Amino acid sequence: MTLRLDGLDSDPSAITTANGTVTVTNADTFYAATKTICVSPSNNFTGCPSGAAQQTAMPSGTGWSGKRVLLHTGEKFGDISIQDGNSNVQVGSYGSGAKPIVASVGIGSWRPATAAFATDITVMDLNSSNQIAQSIGSRVLILRNDVHLTQGSSGIP
Repeated sequence: MTLRLDGLDSDPSAITTANGTVTVTNADTFYAATKTICVSPSNNFTGCPSGAAQQTAMPSGTGWSGKRVLLHTGEKFGDISIQDGNSNVQVGSYGSGAKPIVASVGIGSWRPATAAFATDITVMDLNSSNQIAQSIGSRVLILRNDVHLTQGSSGIP
């Protein structure tokens, strides 16, 4: 894909034009083999991409980094906590049926002693029964989620 960029600086008459190339990589290619983790508390891995790791619990700490974590549709999960220090993370679903239900999603909830904030995080196709909240992070995409806020929560609706 070729992308044309037009930019303006503080002088509105100074327009700069540049051409660039944007390469979009298929998630199945980018997160090939064990870079994809399918999670099902009931051990139902029907619809999980071939070669993906299969487990009954979600990653923790920096175990999300560089991974695509797919939750089985129609199942319930606890909180998702994508802490600082994680990057290139995609959380979504696999299988057919209702979106997976998660208690809540927190992105960048724990501030590290360094500037290793949560970066390049995508959370999509989930049903959050509480909230999706980002405290610190960059390049975060929250896409096609159903979020139900409970009284007193302050997440992203």
